[in-house]
Amino acid sequence: MNDTELDELLARAARPLPIAADNLAASVADDVARGARSRRRRRWLIPALIAGAFALTAGASLTAIQLAQWQGVSMPEGNVRSTVPIPLEWVTEDGHAERCGAWIELSDPGPGDRTALDDAIRAHDWSGFGQRLYDTGDPVADDPGGEGRTASRLEPELRAFAEQTIPGVRWMEDDAGRTAVTAYGFRCAPDVP
Repeated sequence: MNDTELDELLARAARPLPIAADNLAASVADDVARGARSRRRRRWLIPALIAGAFALTAGASLTAIQLAQWQGVSMPEGNVRSTVPIPLEWVTEDGHAERCGAWIELSDPGPGDRTALDDAIRAHDWSGFGQRLYDTGDPVADDPGGEGRTASRLEPELRAFAEQTIPGVRWMEDDAGRTAVTAYGFRCAPDVP
């Protein structure tokens, strides 16, 4: 297989980012633009952004595939993400089955917070969870897989779960020194565990 054939194969395999990921990226960009994050940016951030932009244009197919994998998205130093995915499975009205996984990201986690989160995810009965979110979700235009519809109901459920699992956890607040959920997301792919 030569480079051209590989590029073509990767281009066919690339899927657009889920609506939830687009919304999360827009929210993060808004926070940064407003200066909501008070932590100093590392000196390597600008070169990394330039290198990322170059990689995006030089290998768009591969980059699109990597970005579609939420757990492959980088996070600030010191943050942790659940290692166990929350299963999201549903069948659309036209019979299309989706199998996805959701993750929760914590900033300034306390000792054992990640383990507690993973253990709670394992212990929780998630059967029917994704279908319930899809069934009660707000219809979204151009959403044949139902990812946007499911995402419209995901945040309050994850928030309640996080608050029950880690008492005192803050939601979408980046308050240095206090444990907070600063991101969440999900991906739908054949390889979601």
